[in-house]
Amino acid sequence: MFALGMLLAVLVCPMHLLGQNGENLTGSVEGTGGAVLAGVKVTLVREETQAKQEIATAKDGSFAFTDLALGNYLLAIEATDFEPYSSILQVGTGGLSPLVIKLKLRTVAQNLTVKAYSNDERLSPESNTNSMDMNETALEGLPLETDYLQPFVETFLSPAAEGNEGASIVVDGVEGGALDMPTAAIRRLKIDRNPYSVKFQHPGAARAEITTEHGHYDRYEGSIAFYARNSIFDARNALADSNPNLNRRFVEASLGGSLPGREGSFFFAGQRLMDDESAVVSSLDTVALTGTLNINVPNPRRNDHLFLRTHWSLTDTQWLSLNYVFTDKSTRNKSVGGLTLPEQGFSEGRQTQRAQLEYSQALSPQLFNDLIFLFKKEDARTGDPATGPEILVNGAFTGGPSQIFEGTHRRGFD
Repeated sequence: MFALGMLLAVLVCPMHLLGQNGENLTGSVEGTGGAVLAGVKVTLVREETQAKQEIATAKDGSFAFTDLALGNYLLAIEATDFEPYSSILQVGTGGLSPLVIKLKLRTVAQNLTVKAYSNDERLSPESNTNSMDMNETALEGLPLETDYLQPFVETFLSPAAEGNEGASIVVDGVEGGALDMPTAAIRRLKIDRNPYSVKFQHPGAARAEITTEHGHYDRYEGSIAFYARNSIFDARNALADSNPNLNRRFVEASLGGSLPGREGSFFFAGQRLMDDESAVVSSLDTVALTGTLNINVPNPRRNDHLFLRTHWSLTDTQWLSLNYVFTDKSTRNKSVGGLTLPEQGFSEGRQTQRAQLEYSQALSPQLFNDLIFLFKKEDARTGDPATGPEILVNGAFTGGPSQIFEGTHRRGFD
């Protein structure tokens, strides 16, 4: 029995010792110039069993695998911006020396096509060097209220080319339009493109061409912005006994996306300006007839602008679009301030609506047909019929009811 026990001890103990004393694999990972790489993924796969171990390098770039069985292993290392590394290692009874692995920077390949301009392209009137092209990305950084959009555009036009008729605004191919849509509705603005085109009445230096947004066919996209200003942040007004009230709010929003049916899309944009400010009246006191009358008179203003466009691709060569623009402006106590008394103030309002239906068809690569119907309605009113005479005392005050009264109603179809 004693001999049998000794035999079992001899057979079992070497196996136990072998399992407890496996080989170790250690090393470090470096980048270009010898800089250590921390947090790099290191993978070790045993070929016989496909058993896999994964670790990350330490802060000093080192890694270690312990208690490895004898056999062949695949060592793989992956690091961002470096080429992958892999190597076959044999773990034997002799042990392994620490590894120092240097990774190579990943090669970045980029295709660049250089195309020479043909004579036709260089001489094309669409490519004249004086032209200016602003896309929606550039316009997004301009939180312009619509009333200030046209003066902004006119800064890039030539007064000499405008003549007596002023700047020419072309909206979606129709000349004689107006900049009455929100800024968010403009997809592209081009100035001085094809300066002597026979298609338009005015030369390019006096012409601004606007292409409006039409939404996306495959997704919805929108935005909203709010701007505010208040008189609590203003310095004292030297001409007023108390600081004039000012409370200005400006809201702009847009939404675009797909419509049911064959490749239909829509785009909606709106702006609203609420400007509650005051005019300062500083004149002779008309009651006491001595001293100075100094008061703040509310002078509120409201501007609303709405834009809606729907677009359908009927076929691969036919398109249909419908645009609608609505504008409503109103002001109270206009012209009041300075020597002009509050009783001289009058209201002003203007409302316009414009609808445009456009059918386009590509007959050939060189022939394009456009059929456009345009309807416009405008109602404006300034002041009211005078109920008495105006009183004007030079250098003292202007009083009495305002003598300004005008009303217009226009309808147009093209």
